[in-house]
Amino acid sequence: MPRPRGEGIGITCATRARCRTSSFRSRGLSILFFDLTVLPWTLAWQVPFTGFIKFSAFFSIAFWTLDVLVTFSKGFYFKGDLVVDARKIVRHYMRTWFVPDLLMVMCDWAGVSVELLVGGGGAQSLKMLRCVRLGRMLRIVGIVRMLRIFQGHQDLMHEVVSDEVRLGLWVVLLALLALLWTHLIACAWWAVGNFGSSGSGHRWVDQPAKYYGHEYMIQAEEVGLGYQYLTSFHWALAQLAGGSVEIVCSNSGERVFNICTLIVGLIGVSALISMLSASMVELQNKHHDRKDKLRLLRRYLFDNNIEPGLSVRVSRQCSERIGGRRTLTQESVDALAVLSTSLHKELCFKVCQNDLLTHPLFYLFAKIDLPWLERVCFHCIKSVILRIEDDLFTSGSKANDAYIVVSGGLDYSQDPDFANVELPTTWTVTPQTWLCESVLWCHWSHVGTAEATQPSKVLVIDAQMFADMVQDSHPIAIIASEYCIQYHKRVASACPPYAPWPNDLEVPFTNFGDLVWAMDGEVARTISLAALENLRHQGLFSLSKHTSTSSMTEKALEDEVNEGRSTVVQDSSGKAVRIVSVVAVKVMRHEKVLAQLGKFDADQHPVANCELPGGKRERTEMIEEAMQRIILTKLGPVKDVVEVEGMRLEIIEKTSRKHDVHTRYLRTVCDARFTADQHFHWQHISLRDCGLTNESWCSEGSGQFQDTLSSISSQSAGWTNRRVNLDRYMDAEVYVVRHGDKGTFYAWLTNDEFRHFETVVGQKQLGRWLGGLKLPAEELPPFGTIGTVVAM
Repeated sequence: MPRPRGEGIGITCATRARCRTSSFRSRGLSILFFDLTVLPWTLAWQVPFTGFIKFSAFFSIAFWTLDVLVTFSKGFYFKGDLVVDARKIVRHYMRTWFVPDLLMVMCDWAGVSVELLVGGGGAQSLKMLRCVRLGRMLRIVGIVRMLRIFQGHQDLMHEVVSDEVRLGLWVVLLALLALLWTHLIACAWWAVGNFGSSGSGHRWVDQPAKYYGHEYMIQAEEVGLGYQYLTSFHWALAQLAGGSVEIVCSNSGERVFNICTLIVGLIGVSALISMLSASMVELQNKHHDRKDKLRLLRRYLFDNNIEPGLSVRVSRQCSERIGGRRTLTQESVDALAVLSTSLHKELCFKVCQNDLLTHPLFYLFAKIDLPWLERVCFHCIKSVILRIEDDLFTSGSKANDAYIVVSGGLDYSQDPDFANVELPTTWTVTPQTWLCESVLWCHWSHVGTAEATQPSKVLVIDAQMFADMVQDSHPIAIIASEYCIQYHKRVASACPPYAPWPNDLEVPFTNFGDLVWAMDGEVARTISLAALENLRHQGLFSLSKHTSTSSMTEKALEDEVNEGRSTVVQDSSGKAVRIVSVVAVKVMRHEKVLAQLGKFDADQHPVANCELPGGKRERTEMIEEAMQRIILTKLGPVKDVVEVEGMRLEIIEKTSRKHDVHTRYLRTVCDARFTADQHFHWQHISLRDCGLTNESWCSEGSGQFQDTLSSISSQSAGWTNRRVNLDRYMDAEVYVVRHGDKGTFYAWLTNDEFRHFETVVGQKQLGRWLGGLKLPAEELPPFGTIGTVVAM
């Protein structure tokens, strides 16, 4: 049945932290890729430090400086455990990446500073500038960091995309890495040709090249930067891929660089190509496997003469599901089998925690015996993944499991052929909603069908195994058995007119606070005292302005709990709530409601209080029993002509003035109809019957009353002027039900009148009205009435 969403609903702190880390990694990867592309090119060709190059340099340096500071707050994994202790994070970073990161940032800032200070002046300054620029090449060490970032993104891709998409992205990534490596070698080859030492006096850049029909040296300005870069890139690609190019080495330095490039190409590029080939082969194998499965499906459909319409639908759904990404469950992860039992139980509880504890009963179980609940999560609960149009259960089948929707969405529908509904009905089931809780507490068969409307994850609780494990913990067994008794009573009594028929989504009047209120006194007291203890831990009693007031409030509430006059529970968010259960009867007749106007004491002094006839529910009393008791004791004269049509629960949240504690009022309203015909009589009394007239009424200082009546007449249809309102009150029938020497006033009011007399101003007017009534001195029967007999 639906349960309030817990505080864990939404994204957890760990997920949000992971999303922030992934976002920061993405930005770092983009900037690192930009640095490794632009920085070697600017250093090799001595591009002027102006415009976009200058802006990008400052932006990059600022980001990497910030990255050093942020890394001091990033957790790390050690032997499979996430370390978040600040001191350990600092020590770990200082021992690993701090020195390389700091050295790279210092070289970056030094390079930019020298660029700004010396610019293009003097040979010595140019030499210093060149040395500092070379120092910035330490950023190439960032390739190692890039691989670490790639690993993090690869883990994320495993979670959010299908295998085919992931392999395709991996192939593209390897190709980009190969091009980046070629770019770095091309820039280095140009730098060697321009700035490297030459024992022979010749350089490869001095070799002639034909450019638009003319012969120039490669390093000549007429050739242009684009042709120079393409020539270097062509040479680098030829060394790595084993191709040929007309460029030859002209000195020993260039020859050494060429040899090193060939060695790197032999080892590194071979590994890169093998990885690329393996990824492509894996991608092709998955594609062929998918095609084979669909080919067998089409053959099966053809062999069984399936009609084309159904065949197309089956083929389309299978094609979508075979190629889609699969959400992993615990059963799909083989690595979990090597975990120790205790760690595996803790993991299972963490997986279920946010959704399981939305039920206040299981939240209470976690507070009483957490190891027991971890065993329940390990043995009794598993996850299932639903695709669109998958059935979780169907009408008429026997229920063996309870369900909690973790993510996605379902439609729960009932059909008149299988359920007590007049028309087909559908409800939308949202995350953290319970389904078929009844199977945990009684035998149950499904009376509806739950179908996934979007990819969904659902927790499945094995009812039989859960019942067996309840016996393993004595305090859990006591509470669960009493909860089971009360829950089963509501399942058995849920039928019109008192309540709607129960279904897989909801059983009427199974609110946790209401069930605890009806429990055995000792069990309810145990639950309440546990909640009070939590209230003390929250420090709510200490919020009072005076310590003495706080201690008195705490003791008064605890005394009421021990005496069985109050019940305190914890909701799914852990907040302690005082529960008060009341029942009210709303009797309607000709669009008017029977209102209880007030009471009178033994001295016949009236006390005005407009409300529905009702009262507090007794402990261990069912709602139907409380309703019948109230009708019998408060509406005795008309008990035989009051027909109950239904009941509904209204939850009112407010702070108790007496205890200064958050209180939840569970108000069950019984909608009833007055079935008497025009020949039914109920004795009444009115102001005119008591000998009052309009003139005498006004002479007794009713000016304020008249002013209020005038304000009501402008808001309520039928009350057109002051005179009509006075006449209405003069002749209004007031019914009296005696209880010994005390009694209660009743009257038929419209909804507007009823709402008005509930207000502060209305209460004062009601007191004036009741004060004008004169009760006779003679003793009447317990359910006697006053006045003459008239038709209602």
